[in-house]
Amino acid sequence: MKKIFLVVLTMLFVGMQLYAQQVPASLKKKIEGKKNLKAIMKDVEAYYEKEEKEKGIKSGKLKGGTSEGAEEFESGLLHWKRWEYYNQTRLKPNGDLEDVAAKTEAAWKKATLKYETNAPLSGTDATWTFLGPATMNYQGGFYRGLSRCDRIVFHPTNANIFYVCTNNGGLWRTTDGGLNWSSLSFNFPIQSASGVVINPNNDNNIFVLTGDSKWGNGVGQNSCGLWITYDGGNNWYKSNFVSNSFNNNDAGTKLMMMPGNASILFACTSSGLYRSTDGGINWAVVISSGPIYDIEFDPSNSNRVYVSRNGAVWVSTDGGITFPLAQRSNIAGAQRIEIGVSPANNNYVYLLCGPFGGGPGTNTFGGIYRSSTKGAAGSFALRTNMPNILCTTTNGVVANPDGDQSGYDLAIDISKTNAEVLVTGGKTVWGSSDGGTTMTFRTPYNEGGTPVTPPANYIHPDIQD
Repeated sequence: MKKIFLVVLTMLFVGMQLYAQQVPASLKKKIEGKKNLKAIMKDVEAYYEKEEKEKGIKSGKLKGGTSEGAEEFESGLLHWKRWEYYNQTRLKPNGDLEDVAAKTEAAWKKATLKYETNAPLSGTDATWTFLGPATMNYQGGFYRGLSRCDRIVFHPTNANIFYVCTNNGGLWRTTDGGLNWSSLSFNFPIQSASGVVINPNNDNNIFVLTGDSKWGNGVGQNSCGLWITYDGGNNWYKSNFVSNSFNNNDAGTKLMMMPGNASILFACTSSGLYRSTDGGINWAVVISSGPIYDIEFDPSNSNRVYVSRNGAVWVSTDGGITFPLAQRSNIAGAQRIEIGVSPANNNYVYLLCGPFGGGPGTNTFGGIYRSSTKGAAGSFALRTNMPNILCTTTNGVVANPDGDQSGYDLAIDISKTNAEVLVTGGKTVWGSSDGGTTMTFRTPYNEGGTPVTPPANYIHPDIQD
């Protein structure tokens, strides 16, 4: 599991911000101002080696001696090693850190000079052959895959066709129910897809939002804008998204099309909420600060729009043009919030609340809330905040350092036929049949212990969607 919490350090490495898990003050002081990767990692490794020794003395354990490898898997050093792995092939000749976003943008602009303005970009001159790995590495009780999947979206009429957004591998499509897959995003300069929408009136018209707002690999995946295809993914056009530069300011969270109106789209990003009224070509800001985590529509009236920010839910009644202050609800103690609605009862609006940045040892769960009056201001009532459905254990009783990581993984869905039935995702999966009052453990990440060979029923922690 990846307990990653974004911290933008005050020090700058040649204009490049370092992203990693929360940095202890003493370590931050040691590496502040340093530019060389090896020098930085030398200090980092020395810090964690000292920390491990001190922990071992206090607990009476040898270094690395954990009950099931969980602490070692989630150690602070592990996330730094991810950061090191990412940067070691992106350094200046002298070993100093490089501003990857700036270099990528410059190379992309140079490459696109051969295309006319607004001309479609095709991948016919970029031929790739799969080299592997064809199997995944399973160790320490975890299935270590190749890329995180953030969103899954189904074709409007054919359930065998669906699309998956990945954090490092772009957009993928299957047409046979998941047996075979094809990539649709070789042309994207940054392979991080965070949202996809299919036009229900024309399934060849697909929209993709890029970037990673959750920084789940220890390094950030910048946005490279919003892309549109009109021929099923053979050619892609770059929209006039608010920020098409290669940065983290508009890293995507979710992309939605207004039901019944394919011209209106919403993009949730780390910097705010954006709205398009011309089929995704041009965009205007609706909420000018972020992050915006989730957006849903009233199943009976698409002009009623629900949006979640840190600790609050905003409601619009004019199709997302405005979100008046009088129509907002604050949820005490919550930060990241995911929204659930159902056509089975359009009066219900569910909220799954997590305290972003909780981290190891905090052991908190913000709770499940429900409004019975379409999200009217102040109408959200707590259904439950016990047990802790965001931890790993099957009974929701936390054993340190198994705190929440709701800023990274949080998901909720409501049955389309029974609005009392819901499913939630955090590190594991829980469900309820009484509107969230009673939560039942459904799916552990590893039902078969930690064998060398992966068990049949394995779901990696970190349920994203």
